[in-house]
Amino acid sequence: IGLGIHGEAGMKQSPLMTAHEIAREMITTILNHGRMVVTSSDAADGVEAIVPMFEPKEELAILVNNLGGTSNFEMSILANSCVQILEKDYGCKVTRVLVGSFMTSFNMQGHAGFG
Repeated sequence: IGLGIHGEAGMKQSPLMTAHEIAREMITTILNHGRMVVTSSDAADGVEAIVPMFEPKEELAILVNNLGGTSNFEMSILANSCVQILEKDYGCKVTRVLVGSFMTSFNMQGHAGFG
């Protein structure tokens, strides 16, 4: 699951999964990775903390990138699964969905990325 732009290894290998299972795995990984925030209004004195990438009920935009070898139909199925999971399971509102080949690579048949 996952792949670098130059063919670098992804986060793990897995048996064949449904689009919904892949979407859930990607969203969980992104959520758990977190983001750094400063917990004080004064950045010089603030304490940095790792918090979840998004909170339930937030408005979100999602981007599903195609490295170049996956059909638009398949990418749309994956994006739809992402929207369903984010809205039903996390109570978020997806306000923008971007699906396409935003960053591509040669010889990447069958590979797609999510960000």
